[in-house]
Amino acid sequence: MNDLIEQLNACLPQTQCTLCGYPDCKSYATALATQETDDLSLCVPGAERAVHSLCATLNQSTEPHLSNLQYKDPVDLYIDPNQCIGCMKCVQACPTDAIIGLPKRLHAIIESECTGCERCIPKCPVDCIHTRSSEHNSTSALYRRASYHQDRYEQHQHRIQAQQQQFMRSHQAAKAGFDTNSAQDSLSARKKRIEAALKRNTSKSKPHHDPSH
Repeated sequence: MNDLIEQLNACLPQTQCTLCGYPDCKSYATALATQETDDLSLCVPGAERAVHSLCATLNQSTEPHLSNLQYKDPVDLYIDPNQCIGCMKCVQACPTDAIIGLPKRLHAIIESECTGCERCIPKCPVDCIHTRSSEHNSTSALYRRASYHQDRYEQHQHRIQAQQQQFMRSHQAAKAGFDTNSAQDSLSARKKRIEAALKRNTSKSKPHHDPSH
């Protein structure tokens, strides 16, 4: 099964665009391998090439899949420097880490790393990411860079996972410190209450001097 998934994934252009309805290219390949879907026409950027490759791998006819294809013109993306507010949302959304920038600083898209997936566009709160027609991300160009972009996506996933794990460790450490401090505070409070009670008892047990004697 894993071998089939890898073979099907290799048929795709690795844009991770989610236009197929799956989170990434490998998820679509997995859905095909497990027969969750039998639609071989879902890869929009891969177009006819994806259909032919998938059909050959699964030993299926290209019809009706070719007839069901949807098409999308290849585009490059760019950020309007006069509108960008440096919110980092596009940086976090890019599956190939093709966007660079620091918080509250101007961001920029590295054209050579961008697959034109457009996942960053809906994340931008000020609509400063725009598209322009370009053959840089044509189907043939995407397939030439597919292996490279797959590697970048896997690196992106590892980085995100490492950040999440670091956040969880920091959160757990902070929580453990809070719990320890709370326990210590609670113990200290109990000790103070006990000491106060002992003082009251000691005071009550002392003999009182009667001034009439």
